[in-house]
Amino acid sequence: MTSGQGRPALLAVAAYAATYAVLWALDYEPHALPLLLLLLLAWLVWRLVQEALDAPAAEWNTELEGSFRPVAQDPVLSGYLRLLQSHADTREAEPALRRRLLELGSTRLEARLGVPADARTSDERLGPEWAALRRDPGRRLSVAEIDRLLTRIEEL
Repeated sequence: MTSGQGRPALLAVAAYAATYAVLWALDYEPHALPLLLLLLLAWLVWRLVQEALDAPAAEWNTELEGSFRPVAQDPVLSGYLRLLQSHADTREAEPALRRRLLELGSTRLEARLGVPADARTSDERLGPEWAALRRDPGRRLSVAEIDRLLTRIEEL
């Protein structure tokens, strides 16, 4: 046994003897076994606290990964749904729907084909519904026309 391994045992024996002597000197009539168990418990608690303080800090991941959201909870889809419902409920053409469809088609043309979304190119790629939508801002779209437009945009 090296001197480093025997040192904690020697300190424990010294602490026990010192505590026993102090209690005996103060006329507390110490009992050997309960005192030994008390000192052992104190030493174990001390070691537990040291281990807890030496451990690295916990890292908690509070972000939800791949969380499920029902359709009504998806903010983008809910926005599109409100836009379509608003268009269906009004008698006049809804400028927000027209603006969003034009933006969606132009963005898709530029992203997928690398083509600038000028009038001639967009009319050729997206068909007559697109050209009519682009030219006539006051035109009211039917559900079938909206569906054909979105299908053409998706097919790019």
